Amino acid sequence: MNKTINLTKTIKQILDDGARYLQSKGNNSARTDAESLVAHGLGLKRVDIYLQLEKTLIDDELRELRELFKLRATGKPLQYILGSVAFRYLEIDVDENVLIPRPETEIIVEVIADIVTEKSKVLELGTGSGAIALSVASEVKAKVDATDICTKALSVARSNAQKNGVSGVNFFESDWFSSVKEKYDLIVANPPYVSLNEYSILQTEIRDFEPRVAVTDEADGLQCIKMITDLALSHLTDNGYLVLEIGYEQREKVKRIFEEKGFKNISAKQDLANRDRFVVASA
Repeated sequence: MNKTINLTKTIKQILDDGARYLQSKGNNSARTDAESLVAHGLGLKRVDIYLQLEKTLIDDELRELRELFKLRATGKPLQYILGSVAFRYLEIDVDENVLIPRPETEIIVEVIADIVTEKSKVLELGTGSGAIALSVASEVKAKVDATDICTKALSVARSNAQKNGVSGVNFFESDWFSSVKEKYDLIVANPPYVSLNEYSILQTEIRDFEPRVAVTDEADGLQCIKMITDLALSHLTDNGYLVLEIGYEQREKVKRIFEEKGFKNISAKQDLANRDRFVVASA
């Protein structure tokens, strides 16, 4: 992108320029990112920018768009720049205090919905943005408690509950089970399962911008899973369930951990790419 921006550029021109600029920086989704940034910067929906391609942009608009493109070129995730991400039927606000909810994680809500009812009590450990807890509460109507060790993350989650008009979720601070007193019909978590070795070679977007504590356990990727399974049975009702998101190559190791802790009916569920991504087991 040129340092000097022509003040008579149209939306089409800045869109094309921005996409080329991002592509030159190694962005593999340059065109769609450019569309999202232009729409965000102009306060439009993505579809609407194509109805106004020949509209001439003023200096302030061009300056703001240029800054957005520069920010994206640093590797800052698009979701953090836009401030939100779609997750199932909700619009979830995100910032650098919470992990960005992934499309594959949406499936965990379907897994939970197949197990619990509106009479069930559900606990989510490490809720982050609240995406899973809020989706379960809004879709299944179950009573949900959701914890996180990070007070700033809990603030984001509570704000998302208010934004989406979802009641029935009780958010509170806890280091895994440290503040949990009740028993639940289902416990769910998406724990840090990336090993330290894997973390060192992750893409810049994750390694340099998303909260490290939510990504890696600083060890072999199994430590948080072991901490959760150590105490989960004592917080589950009879025939209650534990559902964890895992790394797609961790199934056998995680299955052994579940077996050692006394869980039964252990099975794996696949993500959108048909990779083992979730482990489900009963008490």
